[in-house]
Amino acid sequence: MYEFVDINELPGTESVPAEAVKYNGTWLDTTVPGFRTLNVSGRELLTKEVREKSIPGIDGNTYLGRDVPSRTITVRYALTAPTALMFRERYNKLMSILNAEQVQVIFNDEPDKYFIGTAIGGENPDPGRLSVVGEIEIYCSDPFKYSTTEKSIPITGNTLTITNNGTVPASVRYEIKLNQENGYLGIASEHGAMEFGKREEADGQTYQQTEYLLGLPDFIAAPDD
Repeated sequence: MYEFVDINELPGTESVPAEAVKYNGTWLDTTVPGFRTLNVSGRELLTKEVREKSIPGIDGNTYLGRDVPSRTITVRYALTAPTALMFRERYNKLMSILNAEQVQVIFNDEPDKYFIGTAIGGENPDPGRLSVVGEIEIYCSDPFKYSTTEKSIPITGNTLTITNNGTVPASVRYEIKLNQENGYLGIASEHGAMEFGKREEADGQTYQQTEYLLGLPDFIAAPDD
């Protein structure tokens, strides 16, 4: 017997567990009749794998770095049905949802974050029963989770200050709209610089470029034997 006490509310639905799973845009707890998320494991602290090199004649090893391996998230669930036929229908519906690969996986207690995962199997429920407990394993080759929304940061003057509140480095996507003609643009930071355009092109000077497209013949003759 399971007692569900820690629950949140999904908009427009009945109460569901805090760890309810949204797989490829579909909430399993509200889409599959009789399905109930019991608990989830594998979302916790990431383990690190150390890369090192052993040198003969020298004590210890040389530290080369560390890597974050893939992760597997395990969803333990209960599934019930009043008849054997309805149980099979509900189980088939669950499997059809989990058939999608490399999709967003979101949990109800952290709706602003997502993993990219693929359901690969898990513990099979006991056969011949109408109320079972099983497991779904979701493999994440990318072990990190991401924000469901992008944060826009306006530029003040010619300077852009970005604060990363996450636990790992994040990439930045730039969208730049110029109010006047400019043949060259550069972006620099303490991590390096990016350059776009031609340094030689002065403002107000238009460069003409002619492009020639090479057309292929309608057919290519085979070589002689």
